[in-house]
Amino acid sequence: MKTKTSATRGIVLAALFLALAFVLPMITGHVPQVGNMLCPMHFPILLCGFVLGGPWGLAVGFVAPLLRSVLFGMPPMFPVAISMAFELAAYGFVSGGDPESIPALTYEKYKRVYRRHYSADNCCITLYGRMDMAEKLELLDRDYLSKMPKGTSRPRLTVQDEQAGACVELPYYTENPEPDEVQCALAWYTGAFADRELQLGVEVLLDALLGTNNSPLKAALLAEKLGADIDIGFDDSTLPPVLALRKKEDAAC
Repeated sequence: MKTKTSATRGIVLAALFLALAFVLPMITGHVPQVGNMLCPMHFPILLCGFVLGGPWGLAVGFVAPLLRSVLFGMPPMFPVAISMAFELAAYGFVSGGDPESIPALTYEKYKRVYRRHYSADNCCITLYGRMDMAEKLELLDRDYLSKMPKGTSRPRLTVQDEQAGACVELPYYTENPEPDEVQCALAWYTGAFADRELQLGVEVLLDALLGTNNSPLKAALLAEKLGADIDIGFDDSTLPPVLALRKKEDAAC
């Protein structure tokens, strides 16, 4: 009797979450920005997996977008509804688990998981904006990282060694590429990542010299007919920052 009641309860709640997956997009559909931000079909599937367990979450998550596409025409069956079916099925499954195992969880088990995964040498910190990087890193280490448990590994971040110049031929997906598909590039390191004033200066200088076809250096390169076009790439988010000068329509490097 208990098994029958439990199965009936699962079916009823699964139907409820499926209905919510149908209705919530209608409510947010009048404001597309809100709907795109909230992803209204995801919430009922996540709740379904959390309340009923992974298998129910997987089943309801897979069926919801396909059935809604058949009944209401949204989302389009291919490729949106099909891709969402696998996406929501995964969300529903991983958000679940065995509800009967929850009472077995203890505070000691929680602390063991925390010590294993939440350590100062197992985190990624992104600093963005105009600031004193050394000061902010010192603040993070003093007030936060130094107080976190530390693991046994000590990965060391190093700057890549300077590489010797090389000409590398890369095959194209067509045997006879169009002229504008052929490129030749030269790259340079532009100093230390932490020297933000230097990297900003490099960016300003590149814009002045190569920003447009009338910029002096780009105009001179184009006048020499080195290629149909000359462009630049500058990535100052890497260690070390890299500047690349590319020219197109030239079969030889």
